[in-house]
Amino acid sequence: MLMSKWDSTQAASYESIEKFLLQELHLSPSEYLDKFNALVRDKDETFGQFSTQLMSLFEYYVKSRKVGHSYDKLVDLMVYDKLKPSLSPSLARHVLSLEAAHKDLWLGRLALTESLDAYMANLADKPYDARVKPIKPGTKFETGKKISYPIFQPLMW
Repeated sequence: MLMSKWDSTQAASYESIEKFLLQELHLSPSEYLDKFNALVRDKDETFGQFSTQLMSLFEYYVKSRKVGHSYDKLVDLMVYDKLKPSLSPSLARHVLSLEAAHKDLWLGRLALTESLDAYMANLADKPYDARVKPIKPGTKFETGKKISYPIFQPLMW
């Protein structure tokens, strides 16, 4: 079905077919990474088959991030991907907006950390710091009293 869209006048090299299929499937780099991280070995599958699937997904992911054959860019990407899940929702949204505007759809480790540090520095200048965390039950205050939920009692009319 998918190959019926293929222009048979083009050379049928592996690279051209691969490029066509990847464009048709419309997988984003993050989808490749999610598939790579979520892949589990089937009990009927050999370890060789499983590792081949992992390699393919990882290669597609690296190719979609335009890392090429640069070891330094690969290390940057691995650290970059490790940093992103640790972000708060507001920081994650900020990074997504920056990535969407970037030509490679990812910033690189140094640009990511610089933009996160700048974002956090700008937050510190505001009167209400968005990094304030909610008070947890059992927290002791200077009065020695513990807080318990609900903090606000319902109004009795």
